[in-house]
Amino acid sequence: MDRGYMDEERMRRLLAGIPQAPQGQAPALAGGMGNPEGVTERPVNEALSPSQGAPASGPVMRPAMTPERIREATQKLLKYKAGKANLEKRVQGCEQWWRLHNWDEIRQGNPWETKAHSAWLFNTIITKHADAMDSYPEANILPREEQDEQEARTLKDIIPVVLKQNDFKDTYSDVMFQKFKAGTGVYGVFWDGTKHGGLGDIAITNVSLLNIFWEPGVKDIQKSEDLFVVEVVNDSQLKQRYPQMANFKGVKPLSVTEFITEDNIDTSEKSIVVDWYYHTGGGADGRPLLQLCKFCGDVVLYSSEDDPNIGPVGLYAHGMYPFVFDAMFPMEGSPAGFGYIDVCKNAQEYIDLLGNAMLRNAVMGATPRFFVRDNSNINQEEFFDWRRPTVLVPGTLSEDALRQIQMNPMDGMYLNMLNHKIEEMKECAGNRDVNNGGTTHGVTAASAIAAMQEQSGKLSKDAARGSYRSFEKVVRMVIELIRQFYDTPRQFRITGEMGQTQYVDYSNTGLRGQPMDPVFGIGGGLREPEFDLEISAQNATEYTKVTQNELALSFYNYGFFNPQMSDQALATLDMMDFDGKYDVMQKIAMNGTLQQELIKWQQMALELAQRVDPAMADGLAQAIMGGGADPNPVAAGQGGGASGIDLDLSDETGVRKKEFGGVTRAREQAQNASRVEA
Repeated sequence: MDRGYMDEERMRRLLAGIPQAPQGQAPALAGGMGNPEGVTERPVNEALSPSQGAPASGPVMRPAMTPERIREATQKLLKYKAGKANLEKRVQGCEQWWRLHNWDEIRQGNPWETKAHSAWLFNTIITKHADAMDSYPEANILPREEQDEQEARTLKDIIPVVLKQNDFKDTYSDVMFQKFKAGTGVYGVFWDGTKHGGLGDIAITNVSLLNIFWEPGVKDIQKSEDLFVVEVVNDSQLKQRYPQMANFKGVKPLSVTEFITEDNIDTSEKSIVVDWYYHTGGGADGRPLLQLCKFCGDVVLYSSEDDPNIGPVGLYAHGMYPFVFDAMFPMEGSPAGFGYIDVCKNAQEYIDLLGNAMLRNAVMGATPRFFVRDNSNINQEEFFDWRRPTVLVPGTLSEDALRQIQMNPMDGMYLNMLNHKIEEMKECAGNRDVNNGGTTHGVTAASAIAAMQEQSGKLSKDAARGSYRSFEKVVRMVIELIRQFYDTPRQFRITGEMGQTQYVDYSNTGLRGQPMDPVFGIGGGLREPEFDLEISAQNATEYTKVTQNELALSFYNYGFFNPQMSDQALATLDMMDFDGKYDVMQKIAMNGTLQQELIKWQQMALELAQRVDPAMADGLAQAIMGGGADPNPVAAGQGGGASGIDLDLSDETGVRKKEFGGVTRAREQAQNASRVEA
């Protein structure tokens, strides 16, 4: 198998060596990029909608996707591939460094020598990946208009379920490895009409950077004129799932760049299937329509332009290529970036060269060698056999007959140079010892180590923010696919407030165009709900958890949650900055409002009790003041009672009443609690 790069002539032979589709048969639709499970066979006058999954009859029409257009697309694919050759070579090399096959890339030293491999670069990658998984993202969906608040809350609950059903954490992990190794990870966000027994659902996958091709020179993938994604598929599967491939014959070479693997992969009975994404004329709103053509050679397997249910409206309503690039260190003129292997492989190369030389010197020093005169008559077999206590020597053994070869010990500067290159890699990658739990300069306090780890993780935080921006684009595509395809209600199990399990039915009814109120007698048209996204880490680190918990306890100790101190607490919080600040302020403000309402109702209860039953009013006053007295004491004359004072308190008839002292003290306490200090 050819694991490197194919010339254009070989790819032309591969892509052009497959016969035409038989007359009277139409291409089949695959659900999502390279998903053969979505294929459905149908005659030429029927088309399958990925959202409905039902054929629609119509007149036989001349196909829009002709062999001439396929050949033009093939030429463009070859042009894109040639422009991406340097990137593919670099990505292949990065994978070799990741697998500790770096001596294949260094190509130095004698081939018979044992090559030492150190994993400093490998440790850098896995540490960055661990930091990325600790910062696994979640989306907070915010409405742009008040009337969409309920829809935003529902989407916030069901989108994590959609991601969970796609094993998105595994996809996120794979993309992060791609990002840190080769510099770029790629998400694919599709609609798969085969999911859930034909109901269909969203599919999110990891796309290899070697299998996607774009217009050379563009930085934003959405600005590429065309986009190609290739996949290698077994010929037997193609013949089984696509009637157009029934007459296929021949053995072809593999014409796509692949990673060098340890498996011996036979590609003699495999073919390249190309997903060609492109745009056609604008739709009803003036936006270009996204189209998809899946072909193998000159054989069209599916064409959205020839699908009467999809061609007039486009494959996806959002009109974007369903791919999101997540670059580590961006490069001008390309949507791809470079990663930590590109930055650190030079240091790793010299670490291995120095380490290999030092190890070879150590082995030579630990293995004594001797000069032996050719006429010394020493029995070399006995001499090198350390199990023998004696070595027979005929005649006299002179000093010059046997002499040990002396090895000069290595100077300490070489070890210092090795350590210098190791420290250089750590500094360049931001992978210091403290990130892995190590300490320097005698730091032993747990809080100090945690603070150092938090400060040393700035590069990982910056990489996480970049991944959050890509994740935001993925979630926006998910929302748009929900808006387009969730016509049939489906049920989700979500986690409600206080961790309670809830089951909700959801469809795209609330995301569809909503009628707007007319302005000056002119119809308002339709308004589609739009949302803002805030991306944050789903699970905080241990240091963040400890800090957040200590902050909450300090708020409690300072009385921030005391309703009587709500105004002071809100003023203090307004000058602070921490995650969840506004949620805390809302709760404190709510507590203060409830306290004011409680005081008002307490005053009303005391006045009513005073008019109805003075003894009950005294007990109620004691209960309000925290005295713990029974608000329904025994009747006067049977024990108890309280002395009262005159108060100018009259009922509706103007009769002057007498208020008990406990009621007065409770009233004063309530008034003092609600008084605003000047």
